[in-house]
Amino acid sequence: MKILGIGNAIVDVLCKVDDNFLKKNSLTKSTMKLIDENEFKTLISLLDIEDTISGGSVANSIVGLSQLGNNVGFIGKVSDDNLGQKYEDGLKKEKVNYLYNKTNEPISTGSCLILITPDSERTMCTYLGTAGKINDRDIDDKIIEASQKSGEDISVITEKYARIYEEDVAALNADMPDIVPKATDYIEEMKGFFNKNSSVFV
Repeated sequence: MKILGIGNAIVDVLCKVDDNFLKKNSLTKSTMKLIDENEFKTLISLLDIEDTISGGSVANSIVGLSQLGNNVGFIGKVSDDNLGQKYEDGLKKEKVNYLYNKTNEPISTGSCLILITPDSERTMCTYLGTAGKINDRDIDDKIIEASQKSGEDISVITEKYARIYEEDVAALNADMPDIVPKATDYIEEMKGFFNKNSSVFV
C-alpha cells in the first residue's frame, strides 16, 4: 500500500428539503452545525434519503488518490450498523482498502446530513458518533509494518514520499511551506493525545 489515511469516518447522507424544513428545525441555511445523537435521530426520522456517500475530509482525499490510480487505505471508526456497512461498502467501491474491523459500538456511526434546497444550497448537520471516539487501539500502523518487512527504518520510507511531494510542488511552480512537520516524528505524542481525548478530529 502506497498511502494510508486516518480520520473521522463520516457517512454523507444526501436529502432534498425545502426552505420551510430548515426554518421548522431552526437550521441556518448554507452552514454546518455539529449535532448530538438525539438531534440526529430526530432529523433523520423526518428525511427521505436520496443517497449515501463515504465521507470525511481524510477519506475524501484518499478516494481522490485512489481515482488517480494509487494503492491506498483508510482507517476510520464506524459501528456495526446500517450506516457503518454503507461506509465500508462505499470505500470498497472506490477501491480503497478499508483497514478497520467494525464492532457493535455503544453509539452509532458518524453521519453528516446534507440538506439540499431547491436552489442547490447545502446545509450540513454533522453527528460525529463513534467516529469521534477513534483511539490508538483502533489503529494498526501499516507504515511501521512496511518498514519492518522491508528492513528499512521508518524515516527512510517517509523521506522517500516527502521528496516526491517536494518534486510535485516544484513541478506546479508552488511555494513550499516554511514548516513541514512529519507525523512519524511525533508518534508517541499522538498516542498520548488519543489516550487523553475521547473526541478526536483528524
